[in-house]
Amino acid sequence: MTPRDWHRTRSNVESEHRVFRVRKDAAVSPRTGVEHEFNILEADDQVAVVALTEDDRLVLVRQYRHGLREVTLELPGGLIDEGMSPEESARAELRQETGYGGGEWTALGCLAVLPAVFTNHVHVFLARGVRHLGEPEFDPGEDIATDLVPLAEARRMVMRGEIVHAPVVGALFLWELGAECGPPGPPGAAVAEHEPTAMPGSPAAPLASVIPLRDRVLALLRTHFTATVATVGEDGLPHAATVFYAADGNGRLVFLSKADSRHGGDIGARGPVAVTVAREYADWRDIQGVQLWGDAEVLRGAAKARAMAVYLRRFPFVSGLLEDPRLAARLRGIEVYRVTSSRAALTDNRQGPFGREVLEDL
Repeated sequence: MTPRDWHRTRSNVESEHRVFRVRKDAAVSPRTGVEHEFNILEADDQVAVVALTEDDRLVLVRQYRHGLREVTLELPGGLIDEGMSPEESARAELRQETGYGGGEWTALGCLAVLPAVFTNHVHVFLARGVRHLGEPEFDPGEDIATDLVPLAEARRMVMRGEIVHAPVVGALFLWELGAECGPPGPPGAAVAEHEPTAMPGSPAAPLASVIPLRDRVLALLRTHFTATVATVGEDGLPHAATVFYAADGNGRLVFLSKADSRHGGDIGARGPVAVTVAREYADWRDIQGVQLWGDAEVLRGAAKARAMAVYLRRFPFVSGLLEDPRLAARLRGIEVYRVTSSRAALTDNRQGPFGREVLEDL
């Protein structure tokens, strides 16, 4: 059965903001005949650029996003300026945000941002052979860093959770498919068939068979926030505690804890640990998780500062807690710990009952 259109009975803009307008619609369900209200965000269309340098590196930008309260890795892009075509805006955004420009441009297609709520689309362009033309020209509210990433890394960065911006992942997938559909046509409009050009390193087989086990382990570690750390004390008794952790670029886990905690005492200067990372599941057939074995240590000096930076990028709210004078007494004795794993096991029951792969050298 094909879903039918809902008849809209009324529509009113309730408030206007800098980048969107809040609209309230009422529409009648074609199935029940009952009227329902919906909140809609009217927003202007945007552009995103898959920009490749002359030596085939992908141009990415890092910037702080206030919604997530963290720095994200994205494609250059932004809102389409009034009076400009999507391609003109895309060229301008690439130049302003990164200093790159030129090259050969192709329209890859359009993506709906979040159809349940937003009205807008992202127009995606491919720019091949771009060159550095000068310094970026940031808007007053922008603070952006440019990264040049080898093509072979792009897909792995998505899998590892380093790129989480949904329109960016969609844009990279359009590139992978080689779609060149231009601006969106009416619903149901046909798209010309063509021979797709695959994104370098893109597989057609199931992910588990083509993505290296190490990359799959790291990807899962970066999508979770809590780990259970198991230690054994001098008395020979086991102990386990759940901690918030952040994974650094080498897959090492960083967490904070008090030196006088049981696991802090067991670890001491350095101690063996076992770690489990998984979320709660209602069905054992859905279980995914990672087991790690290795050593944990208390960090000092520059290593501590680097690890703390990794942790605060993942949990920016912790900065406020550490600086709150009302919590000073409670937080006294907090140490920075790092787990370096020598062995890992990935469990994924979606691949079959008790699916488990062991990685001997993480």
